[in-house]
This record gives sequence, structure tokens and C-alpha cells, in this order.
Amino acid sequence: MSRWIERLLAAAGALGFAACQTSGAPQPATLAQATPQAMDALKSVLAEAMGRTRIDLGPGDLTRDTVVTVLPLPIGPHEGNSVSMPMRFDVLIHGGRCYLRREGSDALLELRGVSCRAVVGVDGIGRPAL
Repeated sequence: MSRWIERLLAAAGALGFAACQTSGAPQPATLAQATPQAMDALKSVLAEAMGRTRIDLGPGDLTRDTVVTVLPLPIGPHEGNSVSMPMRFDVLIHGGRCYLRREGSDALLELRGVSCRAVVGVDGIGRPAL
């Protein structure tokens, strides 16, 4: 009888672990491909979310990095210094769809027509952990 209970508990634990892996929380992701079409779609979503027409991305490889950095607008000819900081957006996958989430926000911005792949471990700078 105790072996049966051990097996039942082991099966229940495995099912619980599997349920956690497929639960409703978005997972860190990278772009499947950084094609010109994917990058245009990404910049379009960012431009709309930020209310800007020009989007300049920071350095990085979005097929490896889980964070997109949007650089501040360049300063004008009559400005000396700017206190603007880059904005960071996490790349996420949820329900098979690719999203962006602004750092410090819970709102998800869907990247329509862009494929992502989930990343299991992520370090502090948005790269898959080794």
C-alpha cells in the first residue's frame, strides 16, 4: 500500500510541475528570427506604445537577448544635455504569441506576425543563462 501511495504522490507532483510550466504567466523569450519584417513589426509596436515616430534600438541580438532597449531621442541643436534614459522592454511568449512588456509595467504589447521562442534561464541582462 505504501508503494502505491508513493507512486500516486510522485505522479501528482509531476502533474503539478507540468501545470506550473504551462500556467498563465508569460515566459521570457527571444525572437525566432530578426528578419527585416520582424524588426519593422517590433519597431511599429514600440512607436505606437511610446507615442513616437522614430525608434532607435540599443545594441543587442534579439535572437539571443530577452530585452529590447529603445534609445532616447537625440538632443536638439539648442539642447546641451539630456536626462533621458533608454527604455527597456522584456520579450515574452504567452499562449504561443510574442509580446513586449515595458519594464515596470504589467501591460503586454502583442507582436503580431513575429515568432518567439521561450528561454528557460535568463541572467540579469536579458541573455539566456549559461
